[in-house]
Amino acid sequence: MGSRGHQEGIATLALQRNVQFLYEEQIARLELAALGCDEIARNDADWRLFAAQVNGNAKIIEQRSAYTGAIDGEHTLYAQLIRPNYQGGRFNRTRSVNQYLTHWIYPYRGKFHPQMVRGLLNILGVRRGSIVCEPYLGSGTTAVEASLLGADVVGVDVSPLCVLLTRVKTQAWTVVEGIRERVQRLLARSPLTSAAVRTPRGADPIIAEFLEVANLVTASDVARRSRDEESSLRRNLAAMLESVEAYALAGAGRQGEADALQ
Repeated sequence: MGSRGHQEGIATLALQRNVQFLYEEQIARLELAALGCDEIARNDADWRLFAAQVNGNAKIIEQRSAYTGAIDGEHTLYAQLIRPNYQGGRFNRTRSVNQYLTHWIYPYRGKFHPQMVRGLLNILGVRRGSIVCEPYLGSGTTAVEASLLGADVVGVDVSPLCVLLTRVKTQAWTVVEGIRERVQRLLARSPLTSAAVRTPRGADPIIAEFLEVANLVTASDVARRSRDEESSLRRNLAAMLESVEAYALAGAGRQGEADALQ
């Protein structure tokens, strides 16, 4: 029986496959409790399985949980977000479960794991309409996860690069059609150089910032990995567009999430 059949009773909850450490199990327990579960008990035969009283909150767990991979065999939303394309996923073009949607854009040392951030936001009780303040934006991980949960985000960082990256990761999806049109025009050019990746005067500033980040990612590839500039630029423009489109698709489902939580 699916999770919807256990709105009031005991459900079997499976941890995400990437959960490996004891502290992650503890975060998972805290998250489940914050999302309305009690009587949480580990399965003696399989440490990844729990039985819990969901108390009518199965839909909320399905939509919000970071550490629960399935409820009575039905995959959660987060399990779908992190599944790589090569495994049939729609929202993760990389091979890493931590780099789905726009998380992968631009190399940044010391990044949070998105899963942990989402779990902690749930434990803190963040809901649609909550305001999340992130005084150290970094690469924007917290801002992305809070936005996906329907929260409003106020972010600060001493680095203009961090602010730029976060805006692109969280806002580019709102102008995805304009970005798609511009990227398609650029990819049709030959040769294609970084100097050509500019937005016409009067265009949406978010499109301009998207293109600026594409150039920065390309510059990093050339400097750090000795890659060819044009092929790297083409690959980054196409990959970033694909990820922004996936973010827009994921964002389109947030209204259903909001309805479940109201």
